[in-house]
Amino acid sequence: MKTLANATIHSLTELNDFTKSLVSVVKPGMICLFYAEMGAGKTTFVKSFMSHLGIDSITSPTYTLINEYHSNPPVYHMDLYRLESEAAIDSLDLEYYFSQSQYLFFIEWAEKLIDINFPHIAISITQQDSKRVIDVSLR
Repeated sequence: MKTLANATIHSLTELNDFTKSLVSVVKPGMICLFYAEMGAGKTTFVKSFMSHLGIDSITSPTYTLINEYHSNPPVYHMDLYRLESEAAIDSLDLEYYFSQSQYLFFIEWAEKLIDINFPHIAISITQQDSKRVIDVSLR
């Protein structure tokens, strides 16, 4: 595990500054897995990151499961929260998506993935009162 960045965030402005610093680090083909509790700010993080790619309107993929954004690079934003079994996750055919190396991938609720046997960026968001502690590492 290699730490790429970490920060304690108190505001959306600080989050925007932090995600802007990651745009040069997170490249097409990279898979970013989010580890955080409900309401910690996973979708807010993605929205902030995407704003630096010129996409200002993103929605949570909780119900659609996968949202695609035609930014540069293009992005797949996925949410595994509602998937109750390994079979349900397998039905998404993540390997098909991951084969599209021109895309960047954001996956919320990565805890639901059983076997993570691929290189990825782990993004951990921990809520502490009114602040968020964010750790970004390469695994």
